[in-house]
Amino acid sequence: YSRILAVADSYESMTTKRPFRVNREGHAALLELLKGRGTFYDEAAVRALIYCLSAYPLGTTVLLSNGAMARVIRTNPHSPKTPIVQLLIDRDGNRLTEFVVVGTSEADTGEAPAIRRNLSWQEVEAHNLY
Repeated sequence: YSRILAVADSYESMTTKRPFRVNREGHAALLELLKGRGTFYDEAAVRALIYCLSAYPLGTTVLLSNGAMARVIRTNPHSPKTPIVQLLIDRDGNRLTEFVVVGTSEADTGEAPAIRRNLSWQEVEAHNLY
């Protein structure tokens, strides 16, 4: 149980704002845990956390392979790398006013875009994607 708590506590600590440092985005915190798996953190506990949270935790803003920007609104328990997202800015750079939800895929297919990367806080602020 202590190994599970160590992973959960580290994730919570990394994603919570502290007086002495800014918080990390969920995706960045998961990457940090992955770097330490097998040495600092139990590998099975890290995998279990990623399975529960997804590789892209809820609320993460991402850039899609078609150039659109979106926010993760639902995880996919069968495939942690392919969450369900809400489009915020379409591939042409237009801000969407209606609620558009799409699934993602691991490879860019014609019907479902892939996640290229998560957006930094600077990019989120620059595009007003709060």
